[in-house]
Amino acid sequence: MLTCFTRAWNRVKGLKVPTGGPAGLVYTCGVLNMIIFGSGLIILGITNNCLEDVLIGVAQLLLPIVGWLWSLVWGVLIIIGKYRKGPGDLTNEPC
Repeated sequence: MLTCFTRAWNRVKGLKVPTGGPAGLVYTCGVLNMIIFGSGLIILGITNNCLEDVLIGVAQLLLPIVGWLWSLVWGVLIIIGKYRKGPGDLTNEPC
């Protein structure tokens, strides 16, 4: 479990956001993440079977002010990341 937290922390430090999956889902989760902190990331984590994303989303939910700002930044990064990959790319990055 400690390894999972370490990987999650490294993803936070490196601003590595999930962009795998159908474009509609990723864009929706990116916007949802900006409105209800962490919710989009939790959904993407469950969809992509990535515990690190779920943990980061829960942290965003539990830290209201910091989590809200964090969620805004990550929501934008999720959308930008998927836009750069293209809507037809359904591949997931290794979690």
